[in-house]
Parts: sequence; structure tokens; C-alpha cells
Amino acid sequence: NACHVVKNVQGLTLIPGGISEKDSTMWLDAKKWQQLVLGLQNEADLVIVDGPPADTADAQILACYMNAIILAIRLRHTRIDSAQATLKRF
Repeated sequence: NACHVVKNVQGLTLIPGGISEKDSTMWLDAKKWQQLVLGLQNEADLVIVDGPPADTADAQILACYMNAIILAIRLRHTRIDSAQATLKRF
């Protein structure tokens, strides 16, 4: 079973991402991913997916199946224009 109940946190279940593959787009079969996300959304109040880096094609594909995205940046490290360009791509 891919789901792991988190002890001491009521109602929290994690599905780890697994081992990184050289060609990680192989796991992004659009139909299977959509079925998984819809299934999770039917089972949970909130589904959070920790996706690949925003500058990858995988992130763009994954974002298509999400209701919202959060772009994590590093204070005093990430340039504003770079973050804005990334947001525009999504």
C-alpha cells in the first residue's frame, strides 16, 4: 500500500514520492495521474503534492491536475523576476 498513516497526527496520510528516475516523466501518464488525483480528492478534504522543481516539464504537467500551486522561494536567494516568470508559466 502506498499510503502511510502519520502517527500522532489525526487524519494525515502521506504517499511518498518514491525513487527519482532519470526520466521522471515516465510516471506522469496523464490518464493515470488524473485518476489518482480525483480518487484522492474524493477521499480527503485536502490533497497536497510535493512536486518536482518548477523549472521542469514535470512540474508543468503536474500543475495541470492541481487546483492551486505554491511556489517556494528562498529569501535573499531567488530573484523576483525569476519567480514572476515561473508563476507566469503556470
